[in-house]
Amino acid sequence: MNGGSVDLVGEELDRFLTDPTSDVLAISGDWGSGKTFAWEAALKRLKDDPHRKIARPSYAYVSLFGVGNLAQLKLAIFQNSEATTSDTNKKQKMASSGLRELASRLRLVPGVGDYADAAEELMALEVRDRIVCFDDLERMSPDLHLSEVLGLASFLKERRNCKIVFIAHTDKLQEKDEFEKLSEKVVDISLRFVRPADSSAGIAISDQTPLAEMTRDKCIALGITNIRVIRQIWRMAKVLEEKLKGYDQRILKQGIHSLVLFAWCHLQPKIAPDKEFVRTTRTAIAFSANENTSLTPEQRGWGVILDAYEFAHADEFDAVVFSGVEHGYFDMAALRVVADQKNALAISEQAGSSVQDAWSTFHHSFAGTEKSVATAIHAAVKKHARFVTPMNLDGAVRILKELGYSDLATDLLNQYIADHSAETKIFDLDNYVFSDEMKDPDVINAFNWKFQAIPDSRDPLDVMISVSKNGMTRADFSKLDALSVEELITIFKKAGSDTRRVINACMDVIPPKPTDEPSVAQRARQALIRIGRESPLNRLRIKRFGISDDELDGDS
Repeated sequence: MNGGSVDLVGEELDRFLTDPTSDVLAISGDWGSGKTFAWEAALKRLKDDPHRKIARPSYAYVSLFGVGNLAQLKLAIFQNSEATTSDTNKKQKMASSGLRELASRLRLVPGVGDYADAAEELMALEVRDRIVCFDDLERMSPDLHLSEVLGLASFLKERRNCKIVFIAHTDKLQEKDEFEKLSEKVVDISLRFVRPADSSAGIAISDQTPLAEMTRDKCIALGITNIRVIRQIWRMAKVLEEKLKGYDQRILKQGIHSLVLFAWCHLQPKIAPDKEFVRTTRTAIAFSANENTSLTPEQRGWGVILDAYEFAHADEFDAVVFSGVEHGYFDMAALRVVADQKNALAISEQAGSSVQDAWSTFHHSFAGTEKSVATAIHAAVKKHARFVTPMNLDGAVRILKELGYSDLATDLLNQYIADHSAETKIFDLDNYVFSDEMKDPDVINAFNWKFQAIPDSRDPLDVMISVSKNGMTRADFSKLDALSVEELITIFKKAGSDTRRVINACMDVIPPKPTDEPSVAQRARQALIRIGRESPLNRLRIKRFGISDDELDGDS
């Protein structure tokens, strides 16, 4: 039976559990599709129904994961058995505990271990008139052979009046061909469990809240059927909602929209779009008409999925959410920065024009002219330039140029620089998560010029200590590269316990671009040579930094 309908599968499980016939049922399906959940739900449903009776008085659930041999498997069946009705429960518990007590006592007596084995074998012989469920067939130990398990199932069915259930992701079985060959003789009923996305989402997220409804809808939209994956998504969604309390609801809506997609890509990489395609390539496509021409057929397929899901591209806010998904927790400081920026844009857009609506005239319509599309993008981005991200600015400038409106692109860039003139960090492309996606040379040059023009009031010694701990940024390089030999001598002499740290920080500096000018590393070396010539003691000290006697005795 092909279980395309969950209701039909449920009906078949009910029939199997109430039918007195000794038969073997195989339930297959992908991991996380809810196979075990559906089986256990059917058992509970019938136990709770006073008008229907389960066909056997006892039930045993055995996960094959970790079972090393056939003897352990037989014992596990006995030990995991429970009554399906209250009438037989007391009798079964007494028999089970008696045999277990006998086996444990015999093992304590020297020389009678074989009798303990015999007692355990008696437990196995007691397995009769049961429903036995073998789960996790695909995780079975290599020491336990499939033919042994199926042989035991056949024996219990034919000789012990048992009903047997196998639950497995058969496509992952190491002995898949052997299973298909042997199951023809052993298995009487086969159910292929295929749970629809709406059913999976309903099981994994049972809450009836706006957040639950939103998260379920997003999972259904992407066709996510793995219940374990959906439960992980739901856990992260609740955390994200807590982190975004107090922000505009549109921000939480985007957060959940992106989180579900990113989590799917991260947790099910074999069936979801590639993470880097979603994170970077999709962004490049969104902001240029020329980036969509070299995609592979697989990437185009991912694009169709993302289009249907209405995911245009990742932004700075999405990048923080993506990082949270990958690491298992959200960086609240980083999240607050991007959420504040997005919240400010949302408030700014309440008066009318929306940056997203302006981009929609380009991405989602064949209406309008080059002029109307260019004018809409220019007007919206310019109006909200104070809250627009560098990546969005770069995309707008590129599109305006491609549409033939370079004058509007220049005007927009000038407005953006003016609106952010009091800021410093926004022009530092070295510390911008999407700097690699910024392609327009005018935007990049304007940002670099603006960043270099910003006064850096930091103490050079503090910068050196920071570099030794955290590595070099472009701002750090600019600060250190401006120091003269005399200034370096002064700093090295006042560094105290940080002397070795700051000297190494300067000596290891590699310029970001080749230059004819002496680098900070070269000037640091010159500073050390001059310090070393001041006294025999300093000479010994300086030689520890790789300065040679020839350099110390030279003319320079």
